[in-house]
Amino acid sequence: MFDPRMLDMLNAVAIKVGLPLDIRDCLSFSGAYAASHDSEDRPSPDQLFNELTFDPVNGKPDSRPGLIFLFDDLLTTGAHYVAVSRKLNEHFPDVKVVGNFIARRCFPNPFL
Repeated sequence: MFDPRMLDMLNAVAIKVGLPLDIRDCLSFSGAYAASHDSEDRPSPDQLFNELTFDPVNGKPDSRPGLIFLFDDLLTTGAHYVAVSRKLNEHFPDVKVVGNFIARRCFPNPFL
């Protein structure tokens, strides 16, 4: 399910700071897997990578960015970040990808 809140937030930040940020909503997952924070059965980065598609219209592969600053709403295990970074590097080789996550899921200590 598409949730536009992250994109809306980034567009609002661009307006607020008054800078022409190059915001590209260019990756989509197939929906084959449930959200990691909702399931104990988590796909590997390779499985997620295979379910990703790059949109060349929004991705503008002919316009190479100097740095990719990836925003996501939640860091659970890092598998999505690894898969997305690999997919972006397919289209933008040698461009550094940096992640920014709004929240992190904390797992209970299994030894307590």
